[in-house]
Amino acid sequence: MISRFNLFSGSFFVVAALAFGFLSCSSSGPIEEYEPIDFETFIDGKEDTGYLSNKAAEMEARLISKVYIDMTGQSAQAIQAKADSLQSASRWTLQKYTSPQLKYARNPLKGEKLDLNLERGDPEVVDVTTDANGVWLQYASSIESLVKFKELEEMNLTPSDLIGKQIAFQLPSMPESVFGKGGIACASDPDGDELHVEDLNDSNYFYYFDPDKQGCALVANVDLVSANYEIISSLDTPSVYPEYDLLTQDKKISMVNLFGQITHGDLEDNDWGWIAYEQFKREFERAGFSVAETFENNFGHRLTKTYTGGLEVTANFYTPEALKDHRPREEVNQLFSQAIHDHEIVYYNGHAFYGSLTVLDKPESYPEETYQIINMDACWSYAYYTKQVFENKVDAETDPDGMKYADVVNNTEPGITGSHKTAWLLYKNIFKGASDYMQGRSLSKYSWNNLIVYMNNSADQRARWYDPEKFHAEIYGASGVGSNCFNPSGPSYCEDNGGSSLTHEYEDTSETEIPDNNDGGISRTINVTDQFTVKSVSLEVDIKHTYIGDLKVTLTHAGSEQVLHNKSGGGSDDIRTTFAVSGFENGDSSGDWIISVSDHASYDTGRLVSWKLILNESSSDPNLIEGENTGSVYIPDDDSSGASSSIDISAGGTVSEIMVRVDISHTYIGDLVVTLAHDGSTVTLHDKAGGGTENLALDQTLADFSGQSASGQWTLKVVDTAAADTGTLNSWSLTIVPAQ
Repeated sequence: MISRFNLFSGSFFVVAALAFGFLSCSSSGPIEEYEPIDFETFIDGKEDTGYLSNKAAEMEARLISKVYIDMTGQSAQAIQAKADSLQSASRWTLQKYTSPQLKYARNPLKGEKLDLNLERGDPEVVDVTTDANGVWLQYASSIESLVKFKELEEMNLTPSDLIGKQIAFQLPSMPESVFGKGGIACASDPDGDELHVEDLNDSNYFYYFDPDKQGCALVANVDLVSANYEIISSLDTPSVYPEYDLLTQDKKISMVNLFGQITHGDLEDNDWGWIAYEQFKREFERAGFSVAETFENNFGHRLTKTYTGGLEVTANFYTPEALKDHRPREEVNQLFSQAIHDHEIVYYNGHAFYGSLTVLDKPESYPEETYQIINMDACWSYAYYTKQVFENKVDAETDPDGMKYADVVNNTEPGITGSHKTAWLLYKNIFKGASDYMQGRSLSKYSWNNLIVYMNNSADQRARWYDPEKFHAEIYGASGVGSNCFNPSGPSYCEDNGGSSLTHEYEDTSETEIPDNNDGGISRTINVTDQFTVKSVSLEVDIKHTYIGDLKVTLTHAGSEQVLHNKSGGGSDDIRTTFAVSGFENGDSSGDWIISVSDHASYDTGRLVSWKLILNESSSDPNLIEGENTGSVYIPDDDSSGASSSIDISAGGTVSEIMVRVDISHTYIGDLVVTLAHDGSTVTLHDKAGGGTENLALDQTLADFSGQSASGQWTLKVVDTAAADTGTLNSWSLTIVPAQ
């Protein structure tokens, strides 16, 4: 199964512009005015829910149906031989017959508020029978669907309430020929728009298929067969991370950005693909990327940046000119295939083409044993393309499910927000997380969980700003991440590499019963006698329980309590996972660490089997120049004089980059302007963004002071530009990376 909770943003590749009209749902027009809240501010202080989405849940289901293999004109012996071969066929062989039919489950499930993953499923044979003209293959397939939380809330349901739900509907018995038989008489536009014959073809017929339409002549038990869909499970996902170690193992990240033509026909200068390209490129340049190369034929640019810690990022940008409709398809296919093969991060912004793209189905398009993050930014990419990536990265020995070296960002809901803007929020924070990893900094904030929730929150806010009445935002998610190996607090989750002298592990294997429906619960204590500064914390837990939605789990140390699991997961059994725990960074390791587990509902019971505390010790880089001012300063309300605080640096040297962290308490951060000044230069860190959000925590890396002397006075200034709300500058710190 792919990720349990998903939010979406994309789909890959531009093929030929077919003669009929495609949905045009990729990036919308320019939205310059809205600025999202800073990631650090958004995440700071928030509990990590353990899910990959705050907007939708992925449900695992089992679909039972049958498909007819027409062998008219062939001998009885040939028909029987085909039937016999299917009894022991591989899933790839079975998918040849079942996958085309599964797509036709889209509309009946959509009517039940479920978005089906249309790619292949995992079929197994139930029965095989023959008749005079062919073979009936009855099969069961494990497939995934998404359900939006907002729609569950309207029905007063949770994901766990759907477990056991069954849906019956009809599918075409021979999907490869149903378009010719049914035609427009058995087709309707799911959005209620007028549908024309010229709108239909074999590739998109599943999208409009409506066998219940009055006048449809398809015959039950001949042209149509019964199907049954049953939801089996919905599980929560613990904190998981991009594979930062694999992404940075050569201290470089390669990225490609491909922008397709949106309006079909001749490519115009005002095509939305061009607009999205220019805006996306501009975001990179604002973040310190510079143009290193301009491609021939107006095909694009190469941008580069070196981050603090030595991370080198190269981002290749391809324009709609390189992917346009009137360019020979073999040239476009070759460019796209090579782009996938040569880059670790792949971003495509354009049409989804109803899932008819083929370049993702070529194993040779993918590099061997190379971790990739693939963002398919087009309509309903979760349904169309997610599994194509995994199935073509499969290696029978090292990567049997294709997920070891791939994470796929996708969407199940097209929106109006300018999706490339939200994609930029993802990438800039992945780059920041990778840079911090190379510097040995804590990565607890840069989990997939937090990144996806941040993308969805930003898309929501931008959609509400853009059109409050017809609010319609994308829904984003990440697939294939549930079994990721990266451990921000120590050795890989997937293998034992012998540990590290900076990693300390403490384990308690005393089983303890958890009292049923008792808010007090149980507590177990590990006393740590080693004394060092904590860089990061993770906690392995093994809890056996028959309904984890009853449970709350916390970790307490030195007066600080962090919630790890808070009555999520519904009726799923057991919590066996590793939590990345924030809130204890830079503290003293010694003393009592206490895990508490409480059960908040009757009937289901369980026990804490074991738990392991993993503490990662801080180490310092002697080359860095650091300063801090912890003196709090009141910020005068609606006063341009503002509040100022300074750090004096005596060490010499020339600045390469600086990292500045700011902690401000304030009841309306949209009032605030924050600047940093040194040696005649002033840089704005925050400019009235965030609206009515309370409190501001900045953590930024800047190259603006590069080449200047590190020594002297650095001054932070905070100005409140509007009346009523007030606050305080609590503290700030400065880390200077000297030029080598």
